[in-house]
Amino acid sequence: MLTLASATHGQGENPNTATIAIAGPMSGTSVSVGTQFQAGVRAAIALETDGTLLGKKLIVTEFDDRCRANIALSVAEEVVRQEPKLVIGHSCSTSTLATAPVYAAQEVLQITPASTDPNITELGLKTIFRMLGRDDQQGQLAAQHILEHFPEARIGILRFPTSYSIGATEEAMQVLERAGAEIAQMTQAVASATSYLEQVLLMMEANVDVVYVVGGVLDIGVFTRQASMLRADFRIISADSLISSTFPSITGPEADDVMFTFPAEIDNQVSPERFSEIAQAIYQHRNVEARGYALLSFAAVQVWIEGVNRAGSFAAAEVAAAIRESTIETIIGDVSFDEKGDITTDYPNFTWHIWRDGESHVME
Repeated sequence: MLTLASATHGQGENPNTATIAIAGPMSGTSVSVGTQFQAGVRAAIALETDGTLLGKKLIVTEFDDRCRANIALSVAEEVVRQEPKLVIGHSCSTSTLATAPVYAAQEVLQITPASTDPNITELGLKTIFRMLGRDDQQGQLAAQHILEHFPEARIGILRFPTSYSIGATEEAMQVLERAGAEIAQMTQAVASATSYLEQVLLMMEANVDVVYVVGGVLDIGVFTRQASMLRADFRIISADSLISSTFPSITGPEADDVMFTFPAEIDNQVSPERFSEIAQAIYQHRNVEARGYALLSFAAVQVWIEGVNRAGSFAAAEVAAAIRESTIETIIGDVSFDEKGDITTDYPNFTWHIWRDGESHVME
């Protein structure tokens, strides 16, 4: 297990410091998400504090879970030995599901900028929050789009054996089937494979018009590229993992017109000058753009800081209660959280984005 840190691990709590642990994929196929976590957290600390909070110096540590639940569980056990005040993470929902009970048992506040499995906030834990919507919401939105724009289509579903993929696709299939739509092909593939030609051929043989695929960005990138190689004429739509610029780097121009769900672009929630300042800080820390999970991680730190200041304490239960008290102003707009830890914003949790010329854009 690779562990990265900005401070010595295993030292326990220092009365003069407050540790923020970032836990997520710092290597492997989802490394771009971990990089965005790091950039957003560090930029937020730089801009939102003077390096201290309630008189304690803020320390950041980073842990690599490779988006694997078994590794994430080991990471969580190491994290809690550090006695952090906050965990930003994890990314993959399976990792968050495995680790959330560990953090809660040790009274560590956890905010995930990326995990969308509905079960996470159904665990009954009072010290976990998430900064975006749920898979069931993404699946519903995808199904509604297919029904509206492909009313007579033969539909293909491609998923992977993760709670993220199964959750979103299962919800979409339920909505589609209730509406009487035809699911001509549903297949499950192994994640991190070198080829998805078999799955492309299955979709082509079934004469599908549109494929809803949810999984890791690398896997969907390979599938999309190989579909183009075989001149498949079905449309591809997907979910929030495609926000990563890794997607067009794999597919090249074949990324064009691929649609996916993700939270609305949020640079209009603050002044242009303020957004420029944040964008520069994010880029300075990890050379990534101010978008996607970098902004959600930045906002997660803002939520925690406000909760700590309201509570006048780092105690997880007190901070969690303070976060739920009322709306919090963040880079992604005014946010609030329900008793489960799910987020509410002034705009829909998800909207449609599309790739064009190597850039993702919000669809009108």
